Amino acid sequence: HLERTIADLSRRYPSVQSVAVVPVGLTDHRENLPTLEPVTPEYARLTIRHLEPIQQRFEQDRGSPFVFLGDEFYILSGQPIPERDHYEEFPQIENGVGMVRTFLDEFENSVTDFDGAALKGTVCTGGLFHSYLAECVSRLDLDLKTLAVRNRFWGSGINVAGLLTGSDFVADLKGRVYGDCVVLPSEAMIGNEGLFLDDMTLADVERELGVRVVRSGYSVTEFLDVLRSEAAR
Repeated sequence: HLERTIADLSRRYPSVQSVAVVPVGLTDHRENLPTLEPVTPEYARLTIRHLEPIQQRFEQDRGSPFVFLGDEFYILSGQPIPERDHYEEFPQIENGVGMVRTFLDEFENSVTDFDGAALKGTVCTGGLFHSYLAECVSRLDLDLKTLAVRNRFWGSGINVAGLLTGSDFVADLKGRVYGDCVVLPSEAMIGNEGLFLDDMTLADVERELGVRVVRSGYSVTEFLDVLRSEAAR
């Protein structure tokens, strides 16, 4: 079915310029819905191996892989994230394809010395991205701890930062905040008030935790600027 879907879509090229293969996000709220199995590390490895020759064939014929795998497949499989040139212009980044590579490369190009600035705080993200964020944050000359927040609202099968809710952050952080401020992923909220998917706002989370809570920004540059701003307070 996957091969046929890719073949059908490829015949519509260039109207269809790329295809993303991403794991379905399974919430805990699936009463009366069909049974679907979550993507396991072994399934992720099999999927990568299955699609590599298909990508190579498109690369030879068209100069592009055409089919791109979501970051989660590489993370679950324990395989390295592909290099930047694999993703071309990152046509599927909004589907979680190449987000990790973009962050890692931007961090390498943007990280600078904080010139002895003092900042003690907690930086939060989802379980999927936590190990990458933690490694990057550990290289900063700041007193920061990272926290992988568990998704209680949608369920343990949802591990991306953008689907965390205000109540998820409160549940994992209350009584456990390290330092004087908390940095939350901007992808988890919208609007000027910082509205989460459970209708809590940034101000609600701040009130519950009793410490300053700020947004991370949407890029490495914005993230580092947020940390500099907090260090200067």
